[in-house]
Amino acid sequence: MIFATIPILQQLQSLSAGQGFAVITEIGSYVSNIVSLILIVATLAAFIFLVYGGLQWIMSGPDKTKLEEAKTRLTNAFIGLTIVAASWAIFLLLNYFFGLGLAGNSGSSTTNNRGSTGTTCLYPTRRCCDNVSDSTCFCQNASYRAVTQGSCDAGGGQTGVLCSCERR
Repeated sequence: MIFATIPILQQLQSLSAGQGFAVITEIGSYVSNIVSLILIVATLAAFIFLVYGGLQWIMSGPDKTKLEEAKTRLTNAFIGLTIVAASWAIFLLLNYFFGLGLAGNSGSSTTNNRGSTGTTCLYPTRRCCDNVSDSTCFCQNASYRAVTQGSCDAGGGQTGVLCSCERR
C-alpha cells in the first residue's frame, strides 16, 4: 500500500471510505511544507543550471556565441539563486515579525493556567531535546510572558514543553 506511507493520501483514502471530511488543523504546517518544497526545487534547478552553464563554458572552445550563451546561463542561474535566497529570507522575516507560525512548528492559541485565552505562543511544541533555549519562546501579547513547564530528561528526553503563555 503506497498510500499508507504518504500522509495526505491517507487522509484522501479515509475520505473515500466515508469517514467524513478531513479537517485541516494546522494550515501553517501545510503552507510551510509547500513553500519549502518550492524553494528546494528552485534551488536544485538553479544549481543544475549553474553546472550546465559551467560545462557549456568549458566546451564552448573558441566559439564566441556559445561562450556568451554560457555566460548568460550562469548569470541567470546566479540571479535565480539570489531570488530563492531572498524569498526564503522574506518568508522567515514575515513569519518572525507577524508570528504566522509557518516555519517549522506553527503557533497556536493557548490557554494559560489563569483561564485567559487568546494569547499566541510561538513554537509551542518545541521541546528540550530540540536544543531550544527559553529565549526563543515568547508570547505575542505584551501582557503575557513565556514560561517553561516541566523539565528535561538527562538523555535528551521529550518532556518539558518550553512554550506557554502566562499573564504577567
